[in-house]
Amino acid sequence: MPRAMRYIIYTAAIVIVSGFAALGQQSDTVNRVIFKKNAAVRFYMGTTRDGANAVPLYVNSNHQTRLTASGKYSMTHLNMKLGKKIPFEVYADGKAPETGFGLTDAEYGKNKIHYAKPPCTISFSANDDLAGLESIFVSIDGAPFFECLDTISITEEKLHSIRFFSIDKVGNREKVSEIRILVDGTAPVSTLEIMGDRIENTIAAGASIVLKSVDGLGVKKIVYKIDDGQEYRYGMPLKASSIQEGEHTLYYYAEDNCGNREATQEFTFFVDKSAPIVFVEIVGNSYVLNGKSFSSGRSQLKVTAVDNKAGVKNIFYTINGKQPTEYLKPVFLSDLIGTVAITAFATDNVNNRSSENNDNQLADVPSVDISGPTLSLSFNGNKMFRGDTLYISPKTRILLNGKDPESGLSHITYRMDGAEEKAYENPFTESAEGHHAIAFTGFDNVENLNTGKGEFSVDATGPQISLVFGQKPIRKSADGLDIYPSTLTIFLGATDAIVGTDRLFYTINEQGRKPYSAPIGGFKPGMKCHVKVEAFDILGNITVQEFDFAIGE
Repeated sequence: MPRAMRYIIYTAAIVIVSGFAALGQQSDTVNRVIFKKNAAVRFYMGTTRDGANAVPLYVNSNHQTRLTASGKYSMTHLNMKLGKKIPFEVYADGKAPETGFGLTDAEYGKNKIHYAKPPCTISFSANDDLAGLESIFVSIDGAPFFECLDTISITEEKLHSIRFFSIDKVGNREKVSEIRILVDGTAPVSTLEIMGDRIENTIAAGASIVLKSVDGLGVKKIVYKIDDGQEYRYGMPLKASSIQEGEHTLYYYAEDNCGNREATQEFTFFVDKSAPIVFVEIVGNSYVLNGKSFSSGRSQLKVTAVDNKAGVKNIFYTINGKQPTEYLKPVFLSDLIGTVAITAFATDNVNNRSSENNDNQLADVPSVDISGPTLSLSFNGNKMFRGDTLYISPKTRILLNGKDPESGLSHITYRMDGAEEKAYENPFTESAEGHHAIAFTGFDNVENLNTGKGEFSVDATGPQISLVFGQKPIRKSADGLDIYPSTLTIFLGATDAIVGTDRLFYTINEQGRKPYSAPIGGFKPGMKCHVKVEAFDILGNITVQEFDFAIGE
């Protein structure tokens, strides 16, 4: 057993010497004697500091004692001179230090990796409850351990392995711990790719926008937004079919696990979901309606197409159901006899294709249209005749109707009271009270026209309300209200000079509207009354009259 340093504590004239410890021995700042747990210890007593005359002490008849449990051990000896027992304590420390670390501006992420930008500063600290910390040892990326006396700065951009442990002053050593730190100061680089049909920055509805990003040490996320919308985390290709047609700007950037973010990139593009619009016509004094062709005889088929953005790529036509032929110039139809059915379609430069519908079909039928549309005037809403005069309200809608069985109705124009001519698009109203005259003209698709006219009067005035109190007021109140007896009866009436009164309602003190059918009575003494009367004529015009009075006690 190796001989350890002797540690002497004087107790009056007698000295207790500890020594011959098999393992570490330490004295702390308060002069506690500390051994490592499981140390084999022999105790001696002497009267000199060097222990020259020391004699061994026996504990439970054993000269050597093993400190098998952590904590405090107490012994006493009898001091004959002082006439009392003197305590002597030693400690056993079996617990290793606990070491912690700190990182500057780092984030703990997946796979138990810390992410940081360079330089990454690491600080270590350790706690030991009894003997006290001796040293902290660190190994970087598998290199030999060294005693760490200060913070450590890591600048190399890669994944680092940092291993560390601590030892206390009696040799207790903790297990080696490891942290992994990915140091990265370089932002990712993102690219954009269009999968599907495109021409320059115009993309088809079936196309997708693919975002990719590369980073030497890993990309955390790609973030994007469209126009001024919300930001989203990119997960899959962006389908143009889910984006509204028109011009948009895509903003996107990538960020790595260390928080390095690239500058926001922009991509302005146009989503084209619209197929070309195809116009099929017979050139030579002819026209087409719902597949029926009106021709002069020496007609040519002319097909044109326009596209909103990508541009027309090609045009095809078919005659009588044959194989589609690419249209390059007008086609003569003089060799065809009988009924001719023509369809056409076009594709644009992102392969949007128009449909072959009835609007593109022609039939060569010799027919002449020389008559204009049939026109009519109607009213939707409150209206009534009084004699031969039609009365309407300001809310009544005026409708102009037209039909043409041959080439079809093109449009209608009208004038009110000789004013400027207007194009009729939707039903309208007339708010000016009094008599009105309307003149209207309808055109078909070959410019045949027909005319119509009508007269009507607008009644915008509600009935005149009459109110009769069955008794005279007995006096006036301090605030100027007429005061009536509680036996008061009120009679209501309404007259309308033009269309007549339809309904009459009254409300007393906002207690619910009631239809007037009999004189109003039943007033209570001391009651203040606010009466609201509403009269409606047959056209829905309304008049409102309100008055206040009081009932005497």
